[in-house]
Amino acid sequence: MPARYARAIAMFRQGDTKNSIPIIKGLTDELPKNPYFWELLGQAQLEGGQPAKALPPLRQAVKLLPNSGLIQILLAQALIATEDPAHAREALKALRLAQKTEGEAPVVYSEMARAYAILGDFARADLATAESAWLRGDKALATQKAKAATKAFKTGTPEWTRANDILNFAGRG
Repeated sequence: MPARYARAIAMFRQGDTKNSIPIIKGLTDELPKNPYFWELLGQAQLEGGQPAKALPPLRQAVKLLPNSGLIQILLAQALIATEDPAHAREALKALRLAQKTEGEAPVVYSEMARAYAILGDFARADLATAESAWLRGDKALATQKAKAATKAFKTGTPEWTRANDILNFAGRG
């Protein structure tokens, strides 16, 4: 089993999802309670350009390991990649759960920005992009997007306050 797992990962990393997916499916059949096999299957399908097919295995991985922020993020990425507004809303829920274990990870905010954009909520997309840029150290983009967010939100709201905080911190450097 470890050799098949390693071979499947190697094939998938080389872009050979056609041959790696059957091996991974065999692993999930043998050990259906292993969340990492489900995660790998979903990741292979997502990175193989099939985000809709990635959803069932990633949901199964989350069901088996609900407190894994990294699996929640991967599920959110697959949901967002479908470009379906209903999936974008589900992705935002998964990303909020991921924040509990992953904290201030830039990827969480960049994926939130993508989800908000799919939903047409460009103000929140700008704020999430500002958050992500700030965490990555990109002060210019953080400032640009935080300025846009402060214009879009009513003064004093939590969103406006956070965007204003980013502007204040970015201006100090």
